[in-house]
Amino acid sequence: MAGETLDDCISELPDSLLLQILSLLPTEEAFTTCILSKRWQYLWTSLNSFIFSPKRYWERSKGFRSFVDYVLSHFTASKIDKFELHCGSLYKHKSQISRWLTFAVKKNVQHVVIYSHPPYTKWSEADFSTRIN
Repeated sequence: MAGETLDDCISELPDSLLLQILSLLPTEEAFTTCILSKRWQYLWTSLNSFIFSPKRYWERSKGFRSFVDYVLSHFTASKIDKFELHCGSLYKHKSQISRWLTFAVKKNVQHVVIYSHPPYTKWSEADFSTRIN
Protein backbone atom coordinates (compact mmCIF):
# COMPACT_ATOMS: atom_id res chain seq x y z
CA MET A 1 0.00 0.00 0.00
CA ALA A 2 1.19 3.50 -0.75
CA GLY A 3 3.07 5.25 2.03
CA GLU A 4 3.77 2.10 4.01
CA THR A 5 7.32 0.95 4.67
CA LEU A 6 8.29 -2.66 4.62
CA ASP A 7 10.37 -3.98 7.47
CA ASP A 8 13.56 -5.78 6.57
CA CYS A 9 12.70 -9.08 8.23
CA ILE A 10 15.53 -10.98 6.57
CA SER A 11 18.22 -8.76 8.09
CA GLU A 12 16.77 -9.50 11.52
CA LEU A 13 17.66 -13.19 11.17
CA PRO A 14 20.76 -14.44 13.02
CA ASP A 15 24.04 -14.53 11.08
CA SER A 16 24.18 -18.32 11.25
CA LEU A 17 20.85 -18.63 9.42
CA LEU A 18 21.77 -15.94 6.87
CA LEU A 19 25.04 -17.76 6.16
CA GLN A 20 23.19 -21.02 5.70
CA ILE A 21 20.92 -19.33 3.15
CA LEU A 22 23.83 -17.62 1.37
CA SER A 23 25.71 -20.92 1.16
CA LEU A 24 22.98 -22.26 -1.15
CA LEU A 25 23.66 -19.50 -3.69
CA PRO A 26 26.46 -19.36 -6.22
CA THR A 27 29.30 -17.50 -4.51
CA GLU A 28 29.05 -14.55 -6.90
CA GLU A 29 25.43 -13.97 -5.85
CA ALA A 30 26.23 -14.39 -2.17
CA PHE A 31 29.05 -11.87 -2.57
CA THR A 32 26.75 -9.25 -4.11
CA THR A 33 24.69 -9.13 -0.91
CA CYS A 34 27.47 -6.98 0.56
CA ILE A 35 25.80 -3.91 -0.96
CA LEU A 36 22.50 -4.40 0.89
CA SER A 37 23.51 -2.73 4.14
CA LYS A 38 26.38 -2.36 6.59
CA ARG A 39 25.20 -5.52 8.36
CA TRP A 40 25.62 -7.51 5.14
CA GLN A 41 28.87 -5.86 4.05
CA TYR A 42 31.22 -8.57 5.37
CA LEU A 43 28.80 -11.43 6.01
CA TRP A 44 29.92 -13.23 2.82
CA THR A 45 33.49 -13.52 4.19
CA SER A 46 32.20 -16.05 6.75
CA LEU A 47 30.74 -18.43 4.16
CA ASN A 48 32.02 -21.99 4.50
CA SER A 49 30.49 -23.25 1.28
CA PHE A 50 31.56 -22.04 -2.17
CA ILE A 51 30.01 -22.53 -5.59
CA PHE A 52 32.26 -20.87 -8.15
CA SER A 53 30.60 -20.82 -11.55
CA PRO A 54 32.01 -18.55 -14.27
CA LYS A 55 28.66 -17.94 -15.99
CA ARG A 56 29.41 -14.26 -16.49
CA TYR A 57 33.09 -14.86 -17.09
CA TRP A 58 33.24 -17.32 -20.00
CA GLU A 59 34.80 -14.68 -22.22
CA ARG A 60 37.01 -13.27 -19.46
CA SER A 61 38.63 -16.15 -17.59
CA LYS A 62 41.01 -13.69 -15.93
CA GLY A 63 37.99 -12.03 -14.29
CA PHE A 64 36.80 -15.36 -12.94
CA ARG A 65 40.24 -16.26 -11.58
CA SER A 66 40.55 -12.83 -9.96
CA PHE A 67 37.13 -13.23 -8.34
CA VAL A 68 37.98 -16.64 -6.86
CA ASP A 69 41.32 -15.30 -5.60
CA TYR A 70 39.57 -12.29 -4.03
CA VAL A 71 36.93 -14.38 -2.27
CA LEU A 72 39.45 -16.88 -0.89
CA SER A 73 41.79 -14.10 0.29
CA HIS A 74 38.93 -12.62 2.37
CA PHE A 75 37.73 -15.96 3.76
CA THR A 76 37.40 -15.83 7.58
CA ALA A 77 35.76 -19.14 8.57
CA SER A 78 37.86 -21.90 10.13
CA LYS A 79 36.86 -24.63 7.67
CA ILE A 80 35.26 -25.19 4.28
CA ASP A 81 32.30 -27.54 4.06
CA LYS A 82 31.89 -27.46 0.29
CA PHE A 83 34.10 -26.27 -2.56
CA GLU A 84 32.41 -26.51 -5.95
CA LEU A 85 34.13 -25.28 -9.07
CA HIS A 86 32.67 -25.03 -12.56
CA CYS A 87 35.51 -24.49 -14.97
CA GLY A 88 35.32 -24.52 -18.74
CA SER A 89 38.88 -25.66 -19.33
CA LEU A 90 40.78 -27.28 -16.52
CA TYR A 91 43.93 -27.66 -18.55
CA LYS A 92 44.24 -23.89 -19.05
CA HIS A 93 43.98 -23.09 -15.34
CA LYS A 94 45.80 -26.01 -13.79
CA SER A 95 48.05 -23.93 -11.51
CA GLN A 96 45.21 -21.75 -10.19
CA ILE A 97 42.94 -24.71 -9.58
CA SER A 98 45.74 -26.53 -7.80
CA ARG A 99 46.32 -23.46 -5.60
CA TRP A 100 42.59 -23.16 -4.80
CA LEU A 101 42.30 -26.84 -3.93
CA THR A 102 45.40 -26.63 -1.75
CA PHE A 103 43.75 -23.73 0.10
CA ALA A 104 40.56 -25.78 0.53
CA VAL A 105 42.50 -28.80 1.85
CA LYS A 106 44.29 -26.60 4.38
CA LYS A 107 40.84 -25.45 5.53
CA ASN A 108 39.74 -29.08 6.03
CA VAL A 109 37.33 -29.12 3.11
CA GLN A 110 34.66 -31.80 3.49
CA HIS A 111 33.25 -31.96 -0.04
CA VAL A 112 34.84 -31.04 -3.38
CA VAL A 113 33.08 -30.97 -6.75
CA ILE A 114 34.75 -29.96 -10.00
CA TYR A 115 32.87 -29.63 -13.27
CA SER A 116 34.66 -29.16 -16.58
CA HIS A 117 34.21 -29.39 -20.32
CA PRO A 118 36.45 -31.41 -22.62
CA PRO A 119 39.28 -31.53 -23.42
CA TYR A 120 40.23 -32.99 -20.10
CA THR A 121 43.76 -33.15 -18.93
CA LYS A 122 45.40 -35.94 -17.03
CA TRP A 123 46.61 -34.78 -13.66
CA SER A 124 48.69 -36.73 -11.27
CA GLU A 125 48.23 -36.89 -7.52
CA ALA A 126 51.34 -34.72 -7.23
CA ASP A 127 49.45 -31.86 -8.89
CA PHE A 128 47.25 -31.62 -5.79
CA SER A 129 49.51 -32.87 -3.05
CA THR A 130 49.87 -30.53 -0.16
CA ARG A 131 51.76 -30.63 3.08
CA ILE A 132 49.75 -29.69 6.12
CA ASN A 133 51.82 -29.01 9.19
